[in-house]
Amino acid sequence: MHRPIFVCAFLTALGALSAQELPGALRSRPIAGCRLPATESAFAGQRWTGGNVPFEWAANVTPAMQTAMRAAMAEVEAVANVHFIPRVAEIDWVVLRDSVINSSSVGRAGGPQLLHIYNWNSRFTMVHELMHVLGFWHEHQRPDRDQFVAVQTGNVEPTELHQFAIVPTAATQGLPYDFDSVLHFAQSEASHNGQPTLLVLPPNQGQQSAIGQRTHLSSGDVAALRRIYGSPTPPVLTAVTPGTVTAWLPGQVTLTGTLFDEVTRVLLDTTVIAAFTRPAPDQIRFNVPSLLLLGTHTVAVESQTGRSNAVSLQITGNEPPVLENVPVIVRGFPLGYRLHADASRTNVLLASFDNVPTAVPGVLQLGLGAQFTTLLQIGSGVGGANGQWQVPVLVSSAVPSGVNLYFQALVLDLQAPVLPLSVSNLVTTRTL
Repeated sequence: MHRPIFVCAFLTALGALSAQELPGALRSRPIAGCRLPATESAFAGQRWTGGNVPFEWAANVTPAMQTAMRAAMAEVEAVANVHFIPRVAEIDWVVLRDSVINSSSVGRAGGPQLLHIYNWNSRFTMVHELMHVLGFWHEHQRPDRDQFVAVQTGNVEPTELHQFAIVPTAATQGLPYDFDSVLHFAQSEASHNGQPTLLVLPPNQGQQSAIGQRTHLSSGDVAALRRIYGSPTPPVLTAVTPGTVTAWLPGQVTLTGTLFDEVTRVLLDTTVIAAFTRPAPDQIRFNVPSLLLLGTHTVAVESQTGRSNAVSLQITGNEPPVLENVPVIVRGFPLGYRLHADASRTNVLLASFDNVPTAVPGVLQLGLGAQFTTLLQIGSGVGGANGQWQVPVLVSSAVPSGVNLYFQALVLDLQAPVLPLSVSNLVTTRTL
């Protein structure tokens, strides 16, 4: 079990009332903050699986307090894949109780963990505590904090000095220091003489009076929540480019959409595409596997929040056809030529022993003109389910070695050929 770390503090500024229906005594409570500074960008605590945080109310929490806390929970749930759910039988959960302080464990502590709330009248003071529950430390305890603020230890209440200690394990998630964070200490927090305990360093001195706000989640708070728990909604796919690729050497496709920075994997039908890149914030690029079945396939992406909508990707045969090169053929042993072609039309594989075949642009490079009598038709057929036609070729042992053979395929209707014909590349093979 993880040892809980408790954080608590007292602020002097009054925050906005989050529940006007609270009794007057609760509404008039001075705003109390939290100790052991944490920030949305300094994550170090244990996360809650799937963003689900089971909780229950202590006996001293009134319905009005519950309503106020639910509003605070909704602020977090609206920007991240976090769900505060009433406990059923979960072994790790949060117990919320009315207290004389605001205090919480940092992250999932294991078993029941107490969340003390004093300021039910300040929604974002409660949000501050919920951020601790989710595993975030105060901003001024980031490992890099000395570049941004200077702790005035002489002004700090001696018993509170530990609240200004850097937390070496606090991860910044690559986010900049956030003076606007709902988890930043106020400039005179924990002061024993009313003087500042934190001084903002140049060139950011203008942030001096802004630190310690309890009115909103900053953009940095939201970014950090998303990096740890994801957004409240899955990514959205808007386009795939190109929308049609060939089964043979299909190349790359680019997906366009939103929340792509959170994508953890790409799905082509049910196959996981492990390797992909992000050429732009709203783009993902991956290589399409070769020799997929011809027809319509679906592409989707996933984040830890869930799966996006699916978009269609068409896989077609090759037009014109592509004949794979086989540089050497052994006489007396069959060798398979592979033709990648349209799956519905007739493909004819032709061969010639002429060393210098003629060429008629737009028609055919083989066997026409003076060499027509040497033309051989090896076979005809259509591409298979993946647009590939396998053609066995056997050269007789009676053929001398060192003879060049020329192969080419064409697509036509044998009953009514129409010019110009669609033809493949020309392949030269030498006999052994």
